[in-house]
Amino acid sequence: MLRQYLVIAGFIAAPFATVAQSDEPPQEWLCTSESHSLAVSVLPSDRRPALLTLNETIQLDASLNRRNDNLRLFATSTADKLFLALHLRDDGSSEIMHQPMGGETAFEPATCENRAGLVAYLESRL
Repeated sequence: MLRQYLVIAGFIAAPFATVAQSDEPPQEWLCTSESHSLAVSVLPSDRRPALLTLNETIQLDASLNRRNDNLRLFATSTADKLFLALHLRDDGSSEIMHQPMGGETAFEPATCENRAGLVAYLESRL
């Protein structure tokens, strides 16, 4: 009888154990600056490999490019009248660029959770 309970408990716990031990990369990274939070989510598109979510409200598909060994995710929205970018510098620093159309450009130093994982994902998409 005890053996049956242990077998049943093992079947119930098994799916949770595999989820906890998953080696899949995260599907989202969060970068924060003094004024903004910017979530970077995985998109399956080759042209736009990431979705940027600014302050949990504005979502924009981002294009990716490399300039001088730095990575840049860049998105624009005419509806929101906004230019937005995440710069991942080769020296290990990060910054969020935010510019309302017709307004001043602001560059703010940012901290990204699991920055190395984000860089690895973006490198794989170039």
